[in-house]
Amino acid sequence: MGMVRNISILFIFAGCFSGVNSAIFSGTVLFKPSLVSTLENAATSEGLTDMESLAIKRILALSKLINQATGDAMADALAVEAILHIEKMSISDWSKIYTDLPSRQLKVIQYTC
Repeated sequence: MGMVRNISILFIFAGCFSGVNSAIFSGTVLFKPSLVSTLENAATSEGLTDMESLAIKRILALSKLINQATGDAMADALAVEAILHIEKMSISDWSKIYTDLPSRQLKVIQYTC
């Protein structure tokens, strides 16, 4: 139980960023190196339940799947498919809980002197 609580706290070091063009698979997830390192160490520790071990392996696999440098749409789509499979959800189920929010992007006007 303590390990799950620690992983929950460490997970705040992963950030999700999305692009401004409002495409579903735009953006990326960034994993802080210390999070990945901590999870790699935790994965080899003894005393984990099967569920804790599986959760750690899944997060580590996700960190390797997602291209943190470019926000690769194909990798993002594969990550969504994997998560939906784990959650036993379909694309249709996911669409029902998705709320499209308006863009808050502003146009910056540059004046020349």
